[in-house]
Amino acid sequence: MVSTTIPISRSITKAVLSKEQVEGVGACIRRSIDGQCQYKDFAGHKETSRPGDL
Repeated sequence: MVSTTIPISRSITKAVLSKEQVEGVGACIRRSIDGQCQYKDFAGHKETSRPGDL
């Protein structure tokens, strides 16, 4: 049996401003609500933030 996935269309329910702010030594952070975010710091380290991460 072959299973196929049908993409679910979702619409935007609310837009929020994500202002950049300076934290720590040279780190610029954009905070978001839910979802996940991938970023790279000034030293080249890559990270992924997920809901609930600090």
